[in-house]
Formats: sequence, C-alpha cells, structure tokens
Amino acid sequence: MAVSEARAKIIQYAYDGADGKGIILSISIKGNKPALTIRDFGKKSDLSRYTPPNLEGPPEPGYGVHLILKVMGEAEYDTSPPEGTVLRMAEYRREKR
Repeated sequence: MAVSEARAKIIQYAYDGADGKGIILSISIKGNKPALTIRDFGKKSDLSRYTPPNLEGPPEPGYGVHLILKVMGEAEYDTSPPEGTVLRMAEYRREKR
C-alpha cells in the first residue's frame, strides 16, 4: 500500500503527472525488517511544508504522506541527491509466539 501511494505521489508531484519517468524501487530484508527504497529524479519533495491532514474534515492534500508514515514502521525522505527524492521505508515484523 505504501509503495503504491509513494509511486502515485511521485507521478503526481515530482513528475507533474507525466508517465514514463524513472522510478527505482529497491527491496531488502535487514534482520526482522523488510526495507524499501523508492528513488525518483523529479522535483524534490518539500516536507518542511507538510502538515498532517485533518482526518475529521473533508478530503485535503497530505493523505499520501500520512498514509505512508502510519503504515510503515519507519519512513525517511532524503532530498540530498542532486535530483529528486529518495524515500526509505522499513516495516517491523512481529515475532510469532
């Protein structure tokens, strides 16, 4: 769910709705955490302007980031590359009893 939402937001915001642009998805498992990295080469995300949406009110921007942060155990946006944004996400697995 988080990967699908991230991909949709990359196309919508980083690439202004254009299809056919580069998105790199990397998946690994580190210990008990599946780790995902999504890299785009479009406009950088400006998370300093992000505010969580009002979930009690009418639909408004911000649900994508909110969903990613709630679904995943960790989520980090890296805008340090010369182009685009790198989103790193990890999900904690619960130990079976």
